[in-house]
Amino acid sequence: MGTKITKVTPLEGVCAETAGAITLFTAANLGAPVSTTHTISGATMGVGATKRLSCSLGRYRKA
Repeated sequence: MGTKITKVTPLEGVCAETAGAITLFTAANLGAPVSTTHTISGATMGVGATKRLSCSLGRYRKA
């Protein structure tokens, strides 16, 4: 998934997955309904944004 939104290294991929998992666990404990796809996509965008907003927003919108 990450290669079509932004280029990520293996370490950045681990960071994105960890951030997504923390978000999902927090939302589950609060009882909030969330989409796993949107959560992981958002985490991948966040990792890409740490590199000077090098994300492809057009590809994100298609997802």
